[in-house]
Amino acid sequence: MKLLPRDEKFFQYFQKQVKLICQAADLLVEGAAAGNAHLANAAHQIHVLEEQADNVLHEIYTRLNSTFITPLDPEDIQSLSSHLDDVIDGIEDSVHRMLDYHIDPMPNTVLELCCIVQSCCLILQKAFDALAKGNRSSNTASRSTGWRKPRINSAAPPSRICSRTKRTRSG
Repeated sequence: MKLLPRDEKFFQYFQKQVKLICQAADLLVEGAAAGNAHLANAAHQIHVLEEQADNVLHEIYTRLNSTFITPLDPEDIQSLSSHLDDVIDGIEDSVHRMLDYHIDPMPNTVLELCCIVQSCCLILQKAFDALAKGNRSSNTASRSTGWRKPRINSAAPPSRICSRTKRTRSG
């Protein structure tokens, strides 16, 4: 029994944020691949996910203000959670800009960028899973993903548009 136990719940909050980011990235790819007709629905769903991510961020700040000993420096926890929130805000902003500019048909370069965002989200998830498990090696996520630039298959259904994206997320 520890005299002053550390609150490890922050890692669970980070994982919640990353899970929401990955879901938003999946919707971004599917919406962009399906075209403007389905992009509005994806934008609405991404907005809902972004609001959930804001709630998680609020929970982190509330817990941070009430926790004496944290697993990481409080400033690092605040910075990490804030930057993760910036990622999902960027995804939401991107989908709204694609809608505003009525891009039709969607260029392959846009689809490729969406796939890169999706791949980066998978790397984020692996990194935060390793952090939560106590494996704090800086190379863990990059070694386990073998990330390469995704190839775009524009003839594929939206769920398989990014051929290099591995769907190994939990949850």
